[in-house]
Amino acid sequence: MTRRLRLLLLCCLVVAAPALAQPGFAPLALGASPRSLVEVDEAIATQDLLVRTEEARRARLAAELDALGSARADFEERIIRQGRALYRIRRTGLLPVAGGFEAMLGHLSRVERLERLVQREIENVRTTRDRQIALQHDIARLDRSVEDARQQLARLNGDRARIQEQQQLAMLYEQTFMAPSLPLSPVMPGMGTGLQMSDGSALGPTFATMRGRLGIPTEGRYRTTDVQREDGPAVEFRTEGEAPARVVADGRVAFVGRYGNYGLMVIVEHGESFFTVYAGLSSADVQVGSALRMGQRVGRVLGSPLLFQVRRGTRALDARSWLGL
Repeated sequence: MTRRLRLLLLCCLVVAAPALAQPGFAPLALGASPRSLVEVDEAIATQDLLVRTEEARRARLAAELDALGSARADFEERIIRQGRALYRIRRTGLLPVAGGFEAMLGHLSRVERLERLVQREIENVRTTRDRQIALQHDIARLDRSVEDARQQLARLNGDRARIQEQQQLAMLYEQTFMAPSLPLSPVMPGMGTGLQMSDGSALGPTFATMRGRLGIPTEGRYRTTDVQREDGPAVEFRTEGEAPARVVADGRVAFVGRYGNYGLMVIVEHGESFFTVYAGLSSADVQVGSALRMGQRVGRVLGSPLLFQVRRGTRALDARSWLGL
């Protein structure tokens, strides 16, 4: 069996109710995760460049806006100064007579020049004001663009973290189902839970003889639905309100944890490469390595169906026939 095929079979182990899948959500195939990680890294680099480019542009516009504020203040100050001078000249109400015609022309020239200067400064103020308004709109738009880009970058970083988690979980699943003879498989750092395998000596060597006689994985009123996974069948138990999830035979907890949008699951080892899977849990009551007796509670379900599966190694079996339903 090639490594790719083994990983594809392991992907099928990660079970969840179809109702829990969000529209447009496509779980990552474990064999394709490294390629997806490269793609996400490229998207992160592109988005990070966009954020930095937009931030730099905003900084330039903000600097220009500050400079325009100082320039406008200078224009307004000159308008006040020149306006006062023009007011004083006009307030006399008389043209100079003593200087003759030349003096009169000089006086009129000064008045005209002051009027032009005042008008020019007024136009400068108007132009500056219009540019300030345009810059303020551009900066507000860039603020929204930068915020959107940052949120997208955060989502991409979240996607990257989930892909890495899926890759780590894929390694853990492979250690569980492909090397059941190992006494202990390593715990991945930072995962919180790890895969702990027994040597099978103390675990239900008679599990193979219990076909049709396994316990029911929940209690109270429930409805069952057969569901099909890529590599085999499973059974969903829909209960009313909160209900316990119970182990169907003696065993030992091999895995407790979440897998992306599939929710919380518990995997129990029963020896001779037999496993049972309990997925869609609202809470888990066991820890990795705990020895369990038939009927002992492994967790609870609330609002979502309990998905139950029997596996031997990477192969899913007919869960309904094993339960005797």
